[in-house]
Amino acid sequence: MFITKTMNESAGLDVPNMSLDQYMVESACEAYEDLINLNEALAHFDIKEQELICTESVELDTFREEAMEKAKTFLKDLVAKVKAKWNQFINFVLKKVAESNKKNMDKINEVMRGVNASSFAKAVDEKGLKIKYFAKCLKFSDCVDHIADYMTQAFKAIDSEKDLANFKPADFFKEVVGEAKEARTVSGKDLLETFKSVSNGSAMVKKAEKSLEIAIENAGKAGSGDEKEAARRVTLVNLKGQQVVKVALSAYNAISSKCGWAILGVANSWRKELNKNKTDEK
Repeated sequence: MFITKTMNESAGLDVPNMSLDQYMVESACEAYEDLINLNEALAHFDIKEQELICTESVELDTFREEAMEKAKTFLKDLVAKVKAKWNQFINFVLKKVAESNKKNMDKINEVMRGVNASSFAKAVDEKGLKIKYFAKCLKFSDCVDHIADYMTQAFKAIDSEKDLANFKPADFFKEVVGEAKEARTVSGKDLLETFKSVSNGSAMVKKAEKSLEIAIENAGKAGSGDEKEAARRVTLVNLKGQQVVKVALSAYNAISSKCGWAILGVANSWRKELNKNKTDEK
């Protein structure tokens, strides 16, 4: 019924061209509209049931059975749509990551052309490079894996959290990964390993994708009469999942940016020093 129409209209997997914030606002508006529509449909069943009770209708038992089946179908369709929208959101994020990576990689590959990796790593070590990164990461190159682990843990927490409305992804990130307050020395080898890890940001996102799908499915498991609360939780699980990805993407972009600027800075200094030595030799 209503939810089937909504799925056909808006659950396609085309990736829209908009900012992440704009996407999430529109997604939230649509999600709550679906929830309101489902609640109105369930309320209509309640009203009809009361009418049949008041008139002592012989159709009451039959209506109740049909209403129960329709309520289950409404919830099942909502879960299917939310999973489809979650996949669309992940595709959207993957596109953003790919676009960002291409710009950064083009710059770095250009400046690193002809640069010997071992000589570059030695130049980084001699420079005494220091970078602020997350407190619970032992090495700079651990950051991307920790961000991926954060998403997986956050999605599992969402799955089991009773007070889901008050679950704060940003606070959970600080608990799991920590804050970037103290600048620590980064070796040349570690910087190059970090570059490899940020080059594959898509894998970071895909690694955690299925965990929230499971949480959506679990949220949609409801006994008869509990469809309204289950629908509310399904909606919250999806929206909280998007917030988790936003936090993770912000952290990933920060690490990617710091890594990129560090490589560009050291590579340019290395080239200048190399040219200076060649000039001195002449």
